Amino acid sequence: MWFKTEAKNGLSILDWIRQENVLLKNRLSNAVQQEVNKSYLARAEHFQQKFIEKDQIVELLRHEINTLLMSHYNHYHRQETSLMQKKFHLLKRDIEKVKDEFELLKLSFEQYLLN
Repeated sequence: MWFKTEAKNGLSILDWIRQENVLLKNRLSNAVQQEVNKSYLARAEHFQQKFIEKDQIVELLRHEINTLLMSHYNHYHRQETSLMQKKFHLLKRDIEKVKDEFELLKLSFEQYLLN
């Protein structure tokens, strides 16, 4: 049961990041339509690339969670749960790192929009 709870929590965080990232990309699109100087567009491209990278990382982590869950259910009776727990702890750490990085990216983007 522990795995299912951890997986659900991780997926919730990743879903939140994905939804927030969509909002940021929409705001970027709106901002670029209003502003056209070269330095502003160069910075916009930087943020667009970062948002795309976050999407890719989120999808990779979602895949890893689902793979571990399937592996857990397939091997539950083989007493491999300690290895699974280690993998989930590492995955949880990675998700928290991505969340923290995303918060910093979001803050940086907010400041970019104010300038």
